[in-house]
Amino acid sequence: MTGADVRGAARRSACPLGVWLAGVAACAALAGCWETPPRRWYDGGPVASGACDGGLCCDGGLCCDGGRCCEDGGCDEPDGGVVPLRPRERVCDDGLDNNGNGLIDCDDFDCADHASCCADGLVVFQEDWSAPDLTFQWDHLPRATPTSPPVRVAEGERTMLRGWPDSEPHALLWNSCVPLALGAELRFDAVATARGSVCRDWYEPCDRYAAVVLSPVADTLPGQPLLDDLAVRVHGDARVTTGGTETVINQAMVRVTQGEQELARVLIDPEVRYTIALRVTPSTHEGTASLRADLEVREADRPPEEVGQTVGGFFVRAQATLERDVSGCLDVGGLYAGVEMLGDGARLGPVRAETLACANPSQFQDRPNGTATLTSGSLGVPASYGGAYIGAPSLGSSFNSASDAAPRWDLFFEASNEPPELALVAPVGFAISHARSATFGALSTDWSTSSTPRLGEDPPSCLASGGGCADESVRDPFLLVRRDSGDVLQDFTLAFAARLPTGAHTLRIEEDVSFSPSVPLGGNGVPVITPDGACRDLRDPALLAVGGGTGGYWLFFTCIPDAGPSYLRAARLENDFSLRAGTVQPVLTPSAVGSLASGGLFGPEPMLRRTAAGSTLQLWFVARDGAGNTTLGLATGQLPAAAVPDGGVALGPPLEVLPPLAAYVANPVLRGNEPVLGVCPGLCRITGAAVSDTAGVTDQLRFLIARRVVHPGGAVTSDLVPLTQMWRGP
Repeated sequence: MTGADVRGAARRSACPLGVWLAGVAACAALAGCWETPPRRWYDGGPVASGACDGGLCCDGGLCCDGGRCCEDGGCDEPDGGVVPLRPRERVCDDGLDNNGNGLIDCDDFDCADHASCCADGLVVFQEDWSAPDLTFQWDHLPRATPTSPPVRVAEGERTMLRGWPDSEPHALLWNSCVPLALGAELRFDAVATARGSVCRDWYEPCDRYAAVVLSPVADTLPGQPLLDDLAVRVHGDARVTTGGTETVINQAMVRVTQGEQELARVLIDPEVRYTIALRVTPSTHEGTASLRADLEVREADRPPEEVGQTVGGFFVRAQATLERDVSGCLDVGGLYAGVEMLGDGARLGPVRAETLACANPSQFQDRPNGTATLTSGSLGVPASYGGAYIGAPSLGSSFNSASDAAPRWDLFFEASNEPPELALVAPVGFAISHARSATFGALSTDWSTSSTPRLGEDPPSCLASGGGCADESVRDPFLLVRRDSGDVLQDFTLAFAARLPTGAHTLRIEEDVSFSPSVPLGGNGVPVITPDGACRDLRDPALLAVGGGTGGYWLFFTCIPDAGPSYLRAARLENDFSLRAGTVQPVLTPSAVGSLASGGLFGPEPMLRRTAAGSTLQLWFVARDGAGNTTLGLATGQLPAAAVPDGGVALGPPLEVLPPLAAYVANPVLRGNEPVLGVCPGLCRITGAAVSDTAGVTDQLRFLIARRVVHPGGAVTSDLVPLTQMWRGP
């Protein structure tokens, strides 16, 4: 039975009467035994009228931040534009469109991390216990005082572990960390031993067992069980007849435990071989990026299409605390997997661990092809126009020709010869630079960077010279890369913000930008949107093609109002980038994100993913809280595909209308001081982000995170940190 078959069976499963649940597990009609999430997971919003949750307060369906609750229209955003909260898909394996958005189960983005919607990955290990020496790939714990190997017996064509002959727990630990952050499945065979004497009180599990354990530690103490974040324990059975009439039973069972505390149990028959599958997937337990686990228990000799018994929704661990920088978990966080046995209560058969490919917005890889943090020095930016600051990156990927094996990367960013912090005293000028690379390396020789700005003055800021620069300040570049069906580069369009004499900014677009970093831009751009009564300043333009229909583009941008925090808006542009009248609208507001955005939202980075089921709009953004801390967040919205007559193939619909956006439940996906961004020597704040797909690799996203670092001595530096995220859409 393949991993896909097992997950298919899990999707069809129901909660049988033989499943005994304790604590967190709950049986939901039509849904199997999945965890019942809090109400806010279903609808993205209200917990209860007037109730507060994590700094987000709700009343009457409206939400606001800052620890206060709303009354009537108290949460209305500028222009009265409250972004509606999108209801979330409740269950992902019932064949129903539970949230009424036209997308069923795995076609809905909300189900992207559900075990039944994850693709198979790679085999981490597969052990059949037949090797003469198990110590080659397994460590016998405790490491300091290893004892004899476990007893092994042949049962048919299989070798089974029967345990150690003494009365202390022993463990074998796989010699490498098992990556879990993108999902994994551990599957093993087990047989509960029939015993001839009562071992504990009636209906309590016998204290002899065999277990598969997920642990954060790689060792244990003599006579002590392995520390378990989650363990699946198989206990034996005892049936004794007393006085010829009464039978006392200790039921054989499979138990799920955490810290040795029972979470759930499944009753099984002794001396029957079962296949047990533990599936770990990324989740959002209590609004935090975490791991959940679901368990299936089925008789090994039953046909694959027969449904097993399932329990699930177990919290494993927060993703931020997973093991990293250890063998097996260098790029993807995980835990150690071990086999633990006490006595002969159960026999353990073949064990297999396999990674899964689940969507996980909170998981970033910090080692894409050996890249490292980029600075103005490593990029080769001349000090005359970028020696003091670089930021606001925009990234594009393409092939130069159809025969290329690797894509080229074009990076546009803002730069200045003076620190942005001087803007508290007088205006600081900015210019736009362009760097190009085929390797995305960390040395200046890996990049071809413009020796003068692609747009703007050199130097862009003249405060030190005591005067103003002749040319206007330009910043916040966004690169729109158009490619053909083979991802070969066709043309560049650049959107950017240009400073007006008032100090505010207008948003401009320049078409047909030369591909070469050494060639001037060719023009100063055409104004598209200027500040108005709703927005006293405009920043961070980002273009997204409608993709069919009547054509054109959506221009996302940051709106800074006269009063209150900044928020994100969008406007519809025609094919010639002219503004379509009456189309400017809010798309995401601080109240839709929560307290982490109480200081405002900025830096939108949109991406549209189309499948036969529909289109998913993903919008990354930077959020600022009340204390000025900044984080990277994500919001999503979906449009279902229209039915195609005559059996035609459905395609994701064009983005003629923007779907309502809902903030990802486990926002933020990235904080400025997280280890994946490298060492944070002082105060580290995210100032911007670039997100790009990868030409020729459909599931890989490349990020550049702009940070401003205040060092303990007071020095301030800026850098761009490259990250990779493997993304499998629903």
